[in-house]
Amino acid sequence: MRLKRAAYQLIANKKDNIINVALDTGFESHEAFSRAFKKICGQSPSVFRNKANWHAWENPPYSLHMKGKKIMNITIKEIPTIRTAVMEHYGDPLKLSYTMDKLISWAKVQPIDLKPKSGMAFGFGYHDPREVEAEEFRFDLALKVPQDFKLSNEVTERFIPAGRYAIAIHKGSRDNIGDTVYGLYRDWLPTSGEELGDFPCIFCYHNFD
Repeated sequence: MRLKRAAYQLIANKKDNIINVALDTGFESHEAFSRAFKKICGQSPSVFRNKANWHAWENPPYSLHMKGKKIMNITIKEIPTIRTAVMEHYGDPLKLSYTMDKLISWAKVQPIDLKPKSGMAFGFGYHDPREVEAEEFRFDLALKVPQDFKLSNEVTERFIPAGRYAIAIHKGSRDNIGDTVYGLYRDWLPTSGEELGDFPCIFCYHNFD
């Protein structure tokens, strides 16, 4: 799992030296890290950084589907309008990481700092991956952008509308985030007295990698 986190760091922090990623992952040398990384995903860290192959990280034991604890601490907050730049993803959920890579690559060549920061990166969940075929799945990734920033054709402008939002915080592996999502819709919503707005489930990432 530390190597999987290193894979995200290689993409999210492309200017960071690989040795720094290796040390953060618990390895004492570039060589030891590279050997372990290549053994798992078939690519060296430098090759992965330039053309990532995510398939190895989406299978057990690197993809954990563990039953989480049922903890529903829901808060209702008023959220202002948020302007975002969206990279749309259509198709296999296991290829979502490629779309994330494209969005981060786009952000890094912009004239202002759009690198993902805590609470400023979002996902829009239109479908439950357990209920639709892979080719029908849609999930968009987004970054908060200034109101006056001109967007290129590579991304789509989308606003998170101002309003009341029910918020559940998920802690732990993103691989079992479904426990929190299902808990929100299945367990909390029916007895809350609230009604859903006409908008997809929004994910707000506090650790984008």
